[in-house]
Amino acid sequence: SLLYIDDDTILKNVSLQMSNETEFVVGKKVYVSGFNIFINSFSKVEIGNGCNFQTGKLRTGRNQKVVIGVECMFSWDIVLLAHDGHLIWDIGKEKFINNTVGDKRNSIVIGDHCWIGGETVIMPHTFIGSGSICGYRCMAKGKYPNNCIIVGQPGRVVKKDIAWMRRNVSYDDKDILLIDEQYRKFTEEDIL
Repeated sequence: SLLYIDDDTILKNVSLQMSNETEFVVGKKVYVSGFNIFINSFSKVEIGNGCNFQTGKLRTGRNQKVVIGVECMFSWDIVLLAHDGHLIWDIGKEKFINNTVGDKRNSIVIGDHCWIGGETVIMPHTFIGSGSICGYRCMAKGKYPNNCIIVGQPGRVVKKDIAWMRRNVSYDDKDILLIDEQYRKFTEEDIL
């Protein structure tokens, strides 16, 4: 197994369990507080530079990959669940539809500069494009484009063409220029 934590990163009150042949790679200037992380056999979790995590859980299944981009912000009581937990048999097709034997597969991919609101659950096989927001108690499952707001259970896009910043007050619309230009984009539908 590989555990790599880059410079200026703080892991505070974190429970980390790594099974056989796993990888946990954390970028620079990451802050994680009160998280339970379980990485199952042959799985990998990558967290990009400048991410902040409050409380929550992250759990992979076997042969799963979780990739979190740079400068993401995760609120409290987040759940990242990269697997179903138990095998599911399709009676008509006579096969397991969620078997994790084989190659490593991307189970959760969160783009750069995403804001994941409190009590959000991110389910297996989910892609969230850069610059997007998951609203409070969202249950994200599926593919979502960049620069959109996702809400509800199951999560659905309710607003496109947005950009966000960590500040919560602005007295001048020119503050939008404080957001890196790469995150001030129109939503691109064709990336999915």
